Amino acid sequence: MFFCRHQLLRVPAQRHFSNLLAQRHATRLPVPKTHSRRHARPASSGSTAQDAPTDTTTTPTANDPTITTYASETLPHTDHGPAHEGERLSQISDEEFNLRPISNYIFLRKQHFSGLMQLTTDRVEAVIHNVLKGRWSGPDIVSNLVQDAIAICERQSSLRGRFIIVLLLRKLSIARALTKNQILQLLRTLAAHDGLRFVPEQSRVFIARAVAAYPPDRDLDGELFCMLAPWLTEALPGQPVPSEDMPSSLWEESSSGVLVPRVLWATFRGILALAQDGKQSEASALLAQLVSGEHLSNDAINATDLSSKDYVYIVLSVLVRTCLAHGWSARASELLMPEVSARRVISYPVAQLIEDWVATTLNDPHEEDLRTAASTFLLLFQRAEGFTVSEPVLQAFYDAAMHVKLPELVEVVYRATWKVKATHSYPPPRGKAILSFMQYLQQNSRNVHLARLLVQQVAEEDVPLPPPVRADFIGNAAALGFTLHARALWERYSTGPDRLAVVGRRAVMLRLVSAFVKAEAIALRTVRNRWPDEPIPELPRRNHVDDADAEAASGPGDQDEDGVGASPDGEEDRPHTMALHTPLRCRLRPHPRTETSRLRLRESIAESWTAGDSRAGRGSRDHHISLSQGAHDGAPHPSSLSPSPPPPHGDVKVASGLPPDDPAPEPGAEEGEDGGSTRPRRALGFDGLTRAELLERAGELRRFAETVFDAYVASKQPLETANHYGLNALARGAFMLGREELAFSVFATMKARRIKLDMYDVNVALSVVAKANPAAGAARIHGLVEAGFTPDAVTFGTVIHWAIFHGDAPLVGELLRHARATGLKRFSFKTMGSLLRGTVSGRSSSLATAGVQLDNARDIVDTMIDAGIRPTANMGRDCIVAALRAEDPAMAFRFWKHLVKGKVQFKDPAQAALRRRIARQVRGHYEYGWLDDRRAMAMLSELGLLPGMALARHLARKRFRATGGTDEDFGYAGDAR
Repeated sequence: MFFCRHQLLRVPAQRHFSNLLAQRHATRLPVPKTHSRRHARPASSGSTAQDAPTDTTTTPTANDPTITTYASETLPHTDHGPAHEGERLSQISDEEFNLRPISNYIFLRKQHFSGLMQLTTDRVEAVIHNVLKGRWSGPDIVSNLVQDAIAICERQSSLRGRFIIVLLLRKLSIARALTKNQILQLLRTLAAHDGLRFVPEQSRVFIARAVAAYPPDRDLDGELFCMLAPWLTEALPGQPVPSEDMPSSLWEESSSGVLVPRVLWATFRGILALAQDGKQSEASALLAQLVSGEHLSNDAINATDLSSKDYVYIVLSVLVRTCLAHGWSARASELLMPEVSARRVISYPVAQLIEDWVATTLNDPHEEDLRTAASTFLLLFQRAEGFTVSEPVLQAFYDAAMHVKLPELVEVVYRATWKVKATHSYPPPRGKAILSFMQYLQQNSRNVHLARLLVQQVAEEDVPLPPPVRADFIGNAAALGFTLHARALWERYSTGPDRLAVVGRRAVMLRLVSAFVKAEAIALRTVRNRWPDEPIPELPRRNHVDDADAEAASGPGDQDEDGVGASPDGEEDRPHTMALHTPLRCRLRPHPRTETSRLRLRESIAESWTAGDSRAGRGSRDHHISLSQGAHDGAPHPSSLSPSPPPPHGDVKVASGLPPDDPAPEPGAEEGEDGGSTRPRRALGFDGLTRAELLERAGELRRFAETVFDAYVASKQPLETANHYGLNALARGAFMLGREELAFSVFATMKARRIKLDMYDVNVALSVVAKANPAAGAARIHGLVEAGFTPDAVTFGTVIHWAIFHGDAPLVGELLRHARATGLKRFSFKTMGSLLRGTVSGRSSSLATAGVQLDNARDIVDTMIDAGIRPTANMGRDCIVAALRAEDPAMAFRFWKHLVKGKVQFKDPAQAALRRRIARQVRGHYEYGWLDDRRAMAMLSELGLLPGMALARHLARKRFRATGGTDEDFGYAGDAR
């Protein structure tokens, strides 16, 4: 066959000419989906700027899987050109583009590379400006800009792409609109095209400072700052101060007023990141540059152990101490905390560096500095073996935290000091801080266990208390039920030149007398329970006034090992009593009195203040207002303290192991000596005592209460000049001690002096009436309203408290309705505690089932929480009892977790018994399939009783088999309740 030679010499036509069509703006031929790009062009053809990728393309550093570039599937649609063949993409003018930058940018992206050809740096800047102004709420424009910038640099123009990348880094990194991974992708693209060295110097400083402002990321920072290291080296000046020929824009003023390079902080971040990433040579080069330019503090270098083999420590120490020299405390913590937190063991030099940072920061602390300091203390206690935190630094932290109203930080750190008590005993807060901390634990945190440890440390380690805080601290300790240590502190500070600050404070007297009278009642009740057939002899009481002993009360006797005062020779330590001047001059001797006459005596005072007209009531309120502006010692008014509490509900034995007739704390009162007021006998040392010893102990407790009372009265001599509040406290203390005649004589004196009774006095007398007869107390409230008085929360709460104790549920409901009718919307904390205890015990309603009692308890707790009142651990115990009665261990566990856990001593036997009861029901419900395996194990683990789960699982599997189930299906059964 003959072929023309011209045909043989003709160049064969290319099978695929999409590149040619693209250059001529013709319609592209779609590549079949079954073929890859690799087969869509000749093998010899390379990747050109006109190639239209249909899959993810890669940069020259494509080995890194973190780099993702332009992909067709990320575009709004897959059209790669104009809709009609031969149609050209019209050019958009700058004026038209700037009218709607983001919308026009999205339109150009839809045209793929032909549209991106129209993207200039000015247009990209307009898009960035609108994005940062928040003028777009659609798809992620920033990610698209990053992809397009990389694609332009790789496929169209590396020069134009470099300009766009630098623009993105400058604008978006400063606003933190870019992620660190995106910054790294952009820098990698610049490095691949040799563009890092062409970035302007001012842009380098901007970008480096912006990157340094991001949070540390140890996975990315090493490579990131390795790329920035040449920039940092060139940007660092070779001298410590600027010269005349240096631009001032490259310098800034530090917090200490010293001019430093603007890139100095970024260099610090870079050096530490390189050191942590193992790039010691690069870090050392930058460090040498700082040393040669004298940009490091000489003191920082001298304070660092340069012979250490821990290179990261050397770098960290020099940089942190230099930051502190420049006043950069927050920046120092940014360098320090991530590294310290990552270390499982903190060496001594690193621990010393941490302490130096804390000490410097506490000179002018901010809230965030204090939170960071608290975290560092915890790290030091846990991980710095052999290191002891300086006590002055710890005290400075306590003072600063209390000064800026952050007592929760003090609570966290002080609790941590007790966990390392075996290695070193750290002191508690001192001065005013210790009182504020004690009040926070009592009123806000309700952490009674930590409060007990605080009082114990002050009493046993002889921690000095300044005179202004002694009385309140002792009073708070007594109010919490810490009788042993409260007595020790009162005996310590009731002598000396500042004794009147303690013995003359009515709050201290009332709380101590109340606490020890309750302790006496516990002792006598214990005697009656153990020996019910033997009568209890009447204990000798100093219920009289001796005219011959009119001097101040003498100091108390020594303290025996059980914390009960006694003189060395074993005789009763009897301080001097005082004389009551006219009209109180009388001798009150105990004499036989029938119950009827005693009740009549208690009610007699009520007749006096309900017989007056309404004018007396109004006058008393006015008198109260005037007294509130007068001189008094600033302690809470004694009427705010509730009367002696009744015994608890009959189920207290369930929660604590005590017989039901042991007395309960005050309504809503905090726990006692052992962190749980449900165990008063062991706390007071009653276990194991004989009958004679218990009676002797009761007498000692009574004598100390009378010692405190008599010392207070002696400090107020002459009583004719005592103010209204002092006389009120005297009457209240006399009522507590059973000296009714003395108390009524005080009221008679007030009447003779024409001191009109106010609600404080009314509540004191009302407590005596309501204790004997709650119905009579309720009647007196009606009389008060008719007389012009306005009953307050304490008035109603006092009668409600005793009505619950007597089991008078209808009266409780009537009082609640009456209180609401008078406009009282919120009851006191103690009243809520009484209602909760009455609800759980069933005293408020004997017909309520266990489930109803639990629902009522939950409602009361929710009401308290909504009102901002934090329930105590004692209340949590009552709620747990209600939940256990209702066979709801999950709810009992929640009560324990949120109201009890962390507030009491975990190893206390009573608390351990309570947790065992919860765990027993949890295991029981698990065995019957009412709780699944995961929930049951989580509860038991948190209760510290997980070992018992194995037996429960065995029994549950056995029951499951008995119902016809298999072992394979056993794991899926549960929580069928």
